[in-house]
Amino acid sequence: MPLADIHCHLLPGLDDGARDWGTTEAMLRRDYENGIAKVIATTHADPTVKPFPLSKYMEALEKANELCGELGLGVTVYPGCEVMYGEGVTERMLEDGRLPGLAGTRKALVEFYPDVKYDAVLAALRRLAYIGYTAVLAHIERYECLYKRYDRIRELREAGAKTQVNCSTVIKPPGFFAKRYIDTLLSDGLVDYLATDAHSDNTRRVNMKEAYDTVIARYPDRGHLFEGKELLS
Repeated sequence: MPLADIHCHLLPGLDDGARDWGTTEAMLRRDYENGIAKVIATTHADPTVKPFPLSKYMEALEKANELCGELGLGVTVYPGCEVMYGEGVTERMLEDGRLPGLAGTRKALVEFYPDVKYDAVLAALRRLAYIGYTAVLAHIERYECLYKRYDRIRELREAGAKTQVNCSTVIKPPGFFAKRYIDTLLSDGLVDYLATDAHSDNTRRVNMKEAYDTVIARYPDRGHLFEGKELLS
Protein backbone atom coordinates (compact mmCIF):
# COMPACT_ATOMS: atom_id res chain seq x y z
CA MET A 1 0.00 0.00 0.00
CA PRO A 2 1.48 3.38 -1.00
CA LEU A 3 1.93 5.61 2.04
CA ALA A 4 1.62 9.38 2.30
CA ASP A 5 3.44 11.81 4.59
CA ILE A 6 1.43 14.96 5.27
CA HIS A 7 4.02 16.64 7.54
CA CYS A 8 7.65 16.86 6.44
CA HIS A 9 10.33 19.58 6.24
CA LEU A 10 12.35 18.54 3.21
CA LEU A 11 12.74 21.75 1.21
CA PRO A 12 16.13 23.34 1.92
CA GLY A 13 16.88 26.90 2.95
CA LEU A 14 13.36 27.72 4.12
CA ASP A 15 13.20 26.61 7.76
CA ASP A 16 15.03 24.34 10.22
CA GLY A 17 14.50 21.31 7.99
CA ALA A 18 16.76 20.05 5.20
CA ARG A 19 19.99 22.07 5.24
CA ASP A 20 20.78 21.64 1.53
CA TRP A 21 19.70 19.80 -1.60
CA GLY A 22 21.89 16.84 -0.71
CA THR A 23 19.81 16.38 2.44
CA THR A 24 16.61 16.78 0.44
CA GLU A 25 17.73 14.06 -1.96
CA ALA A 26 18.58 11.74 0.95
CA MET A 27 15.15 12.37 2.51
CA LEU A 28 13.38 11.70 -0.77
CA ARG A 29 15.29 8.44 -1.16
CA ARG A 30 14.20 7.47 2.33
CA ASP A 31 10.60 8.31 1.38
CA TYR A 32 10.88 5.85 -1.48
CA GLU A 33 12.48 3.20 0.75
CA ASN A 34 9.68 3.68 3.29
CA GLY A 35 7.00 3.10 0.68
CA ILE A 36 5.92 6.75 0.65
CA ALA A 37 4.58 7.88 -2.71
CA LYS A 38 3.19 11.29 -1.71
CA VAL A 39 4.71 13.93 0.55
CA ILE A 40 3.44 17.34 1.61
CA ALA A 41 6.34 19.75 2.13
CA THR A 42 5.14 21.58 5.23
CA THR A 43 7.71 24.33 5.65
CA HIS A 44 7.33 26.28 8.90
CA ALA A 45 5.35 29.51 8.67
CA ASP A 46 5.07 32.11 11.42
CA PRO A 47 3.07 34.97 9.89
CA THR A 48 3.11 37.04 13.08
CA VAL A 49 6.91 37.23 12.80
CA LYS A 50 7.62 37.39 9.05
CA PRO A 51 5.88 36.80 5.72
CA PHE A 52 5.95 33.30 4.29
CA PRO A 53 8.41 33.18 1.32
CA LEU A 54 5.82 31.78 -1.05
CA SER A 55 7.68 32.43 -4.32
CA LYS A 56 10.89 30.85 -3.03
CA TYR A 57 8.88 27.98 -1.58
CA MET A 58 7.13 27.22 -4.88
CA GLU A 59 10.44 27.28 -6.75
CA ALA A 60 11.89 24.78 -4.28
CA LEU A 61 8.79 22.60 -4.52
CA GLU A 62 9.10 22.46 -8.31
CA LYS A 63 12.79 21.59 -8.05
CA ALA A 64 12.03 18.82 -5.54
CA ASN A 65 9.57 17.23 -7.96
CA GLU A 66 12.08 17.53 -10.79
CA LEU A 67 14.61 15.80 -8.57
CA CYS A 68 12.18 12.97 -7.87
CA GLY A 69 11.76 12.51 -11.62
CA GLU A 70 15.50 12.54 -12.26
CA LEU A 71 16.05 9.94 -9.55
CA GLY A 72 13.15 7.77 -10.73
CA LEU A 73 11.70 7.57 -7.23
CA GLY A 74 8.00 7.67 -8.00
CA VAL A 75 7.51 10.24 -5.22
CA THR A 76 5.39 13.37 -5.66
CA VAL A 77 5.83 16.43 -3.43
CA TYR A 78 2.77 18.59 -2.74
CA PRO A 79 2.46 22.13 -1.35
CA GLY A 80 1.59 23.04 2.22
CA CYS A 81 3.03 24.60 5.33
CA GLU A 82 3.02 24.18 9.10
CA VAL A 83 1.72 27.46 10.42
CA MET A 84 2.25 28.72 13.95
CA TYR A 85 -1.21 30.06 14.60
CA GLY A 86 -1.59 33.80 15.00
CA GLU A 87 -5.09 35.14 15.56
CA GLY A 88 -6.39 37.01 12.54
CA VAL A 89 -3.07 36.95 10.68
CA THR A 90 -3.26 33.25 9.85
CA GLU A 91 -6.80 33.59 8.53
CA ARG A 92 -5.94 36.61 6.35
CA MET A 93 -2.87 34.96 4.83
CA LEU A 94 -4.75 31.76 4.05
CA GLU A 95 -7.61 33.68 2.45
CA ASP A 96 -5.18 35.80 0.41
CA GLY A 97 -3.30 32.74 -0.83
CA ARG A 98 -0.10 33.79 0.94
CA LEU A 99 -0.04 30.52 2.88
CA PRO A 100 -0.51 27.24 0.98
CA GLY A 101 -3.20 24.86 2.19
CA LEU A 102 -2.32 21.19 2.45
CA ALA A 103 -1.99 19.77 -1.09
CA GLY A 104 -4.17 22.54 -2.46
CA THR A 105 -7.08 21.80 -0.12
CA ARG A 106 -8.79 24.08 2.36
CA LYS A 107 -7.08 22.28 5.20
CA ALA A 108 -4.22 23.87 7.12
CA LEU A 109 -1.59 22.19 9.29
CA VAL A 110 -1.61 24.33 12.42
CA GLU A 111 0.69 24.27 15.42
CA PHE A 112 0.73 26.02 18.78
CA TYR A 113 3.20 26.43 21.60
CA PRO A 114 3.18 23.41 23.95
CA ASP A 115 1.68 25.43 26.83
CA VAL A 116 -1.20 26.84 24.77
CA LYS A 117 -4.52 27.06 26.60
CA TYR A 118 -7.30 24.79 25.43
CA ASP A 119 -9.77 27.63 24.91
CA ALA A 120 -7.27 29.26 22.55
CA VAL A 121 -7.01 26.09 20.44
CA LEU A 122 -10.78 25.70 20.24
CA ALA A 123 -11.24 29.37 19.33
CA ALA A 124 -8.56 29.12 16.62
CA LEU A 125 -10.11 26.15 14.85
CA ARG A 126 -13.49 27.89 14.97
CA ARG A 127 -12.02 31.01 13.36
CA LEU A 128 -10.46 28.86 10.66
CA ALA A 129 -13.75 27.03 10.14
CA TYR A 130 -15.51 30.37 9.74
CA ILE A 131 -13.41 31.11 6.63
CA GLY A 132 -13.90 27.58 5.33
CA TYR A 133 -10.65 25.97 6.51
CA THR A 134 -10.26 22.75 8.46
CA ALA A 135 -7.48 22.82 11.05
CA VAL A 136 -5.19 19.79 11.11
CA LEU A 137 -3.60 19.99 14.56
CA ALA A 138 0.09 19.14 14.24
CA HIS A 139 1.64 16.67 16.71
CA ILE A 140 -1.16 16.83 19.27
CA GLU A 141 0.90 14.79 21.72
CA ARG A 142 2.95 17.92 22.50
CA TYR A 143 0.16 20.08 23.91
CA GLU A 144 -0.17 20.08 27.66
CA CYS A 145 -3.82 21.09 27.51
CA LEU A 146 -4.70 17.92 25.55
CA TYR A 147 -2.61 15.37 27.44
CA LYS A 148 -4.97 12.59 28.50
CA ARG A 149 -7.89 14.97 28.00
CA TYR A 150 -9.71 12.71 25.60
CA ASP A 151 -12.90 14.71 26.09
CA ARG A 152 -11.17 17.79 24.73
CA ILE A 153 -9.73 15.94 21.75
CA ARG A 154 -13.18 14.57 20.97
CA GLU A 155 -14.63 18.06 21.21
CA LEU A 156 -12.04 19.43 18.79
CA ARG A 157 -12.73 16.65 16.29
CA GLU A 158 -16.49 17.04 16.67
CA ALA A 159 -15.98 20.73 15.90
CA GLY A 160 -14.32 19.72 12.62
CA ALA A 161 -10.60 19.64 13.41
CA LYS A 162 -8.31 16.79 12.38
CA THR A 163 -5.47 15.45 14.51
CA GLN A 164 -1.93 14.42 13.61
CA VAL A 165 0.60 12.44 15.68
CA ASN A 166 4.29 12.07 14.85
CA CYS A 167 5.64 8.67 13.82
CA SER A 168 8.53 8.96 16.27
CA THR A 169 6.09 9.21 19.18
CA VAL A 170 4.46 5.95 18.12
CA ILE A 171 7.78 4.18 17.63
CA LYS A 172 9.34 5.29 20.91
CA PRO A 173 6.98 7.08 23.31
CA PRO A 174 8.80 9.14 25.97
CA GLY A 175 7.85 6.92 28.89
CA PHE A 176 5.23 4.43 30.07
CA PHE A 177 2.42 6.93 30.59
CA ALA A 178 3.05 8.58 27.23
CA LYS A 179 2.79 5.15 25.61
CA ARG A 180 -0.57 4.53 27.28
CA TYR A 181 -1.74 7.95 26.10
CA ILE A 182 -0.81 7.25 22.48
CA ASP A 183 -2.28 3.74 22.65
CA THR A 184 -5.59 5.18 23.85
CA LEU A 185 -5.60 7.80 21.08
CA LEU A 186 -5.10 5.05 18.51
CA SER A 187 -7.49 2.50 20.01
CA ASP A 188 -10.25 5.10 20.47
CA GLY A 189 -9.90 6.45 16.93
CA LEU A 190 -8.80 9.92 17.99
CA VAL A 191 -5.96 10.20 15.44
CA ASP A 192 -6.60 11.19 11.83
CA TYR A 193 -3.05 11.23 10.46
CA LEU A 194 0.33 9.78 11.36
CA ALA A 195 3.24 11.68 9.78
CA THR A 196 7.00 11.85 10.10
CA ASP A 197 7.61 15.55 10.82
CA ALA A 198 11.04 14.72 9.40
CA HIS A 199 13.63 17.53 9.35
CA SER A 200 16.77 15.73 8.18
CA ASP A 201 18.23 12.37 7.26
CA ASN A 202 19.79 11.63 10.64
CA THR A 203 18.32 12.69 13.98
CA ARG A 204 14.81 13.55 12.73
CA ARG A 205 14.56 11.32 9.70
CA VAL A 206 11.81 9.71 7.65
CA ASN A 207 10.58 6.75 9.72
CA MET A 208 7.09 5.95 8.44
CA LYS A 209 7.65 2.27 7.62
CA GLU A 210 8.76 1.56 11.18
CA ALA A 211 5.77 3.45 12.58
CA TYR A 212 3.43 1.67 10.16
CA ASP A 213 4.69 -1.76 11.24
CA THR A 214 4.42 -0.76 14.91
CA VAL A 215 0.81 0.43 14.58
CA ILE A 216 -0.46 -2.36 12.31
CA ALA A 217 0.95 -5.02 14.66
CA ARG A 218 -1.49 -3.79 17.33
CA TYR A 219 -4.21 -2.11 15.30
CA PRO A 220 -4.57 -3.86 11.93
CA ASP A 221 -7.43 -1.55 10.91
CA ARG A 222 -5.43 1.68 11.28
CA GLY A 223 -3.57 1.62 7.97
CA HIS A 224 -5.63 4.57 6.72
CA LEU A 225 -3.77 6.84 9.18
CA PHE A 226 -0.76 6.64 6.84
CA GLU A 227 -2.64 7.33 3.59
CA GLY A 228 -3.31 11.07 3.85
CA LYS A 229 -7.01 10.58 3.16
CA GLU A 230 -9.05 13.72 2.38
CA LEU A 231 -5.77 15.41 1.40
CA LEU A 232 -4.14 13.16 -1.18
CA SER A 233 -6.37 11.11 -3.48
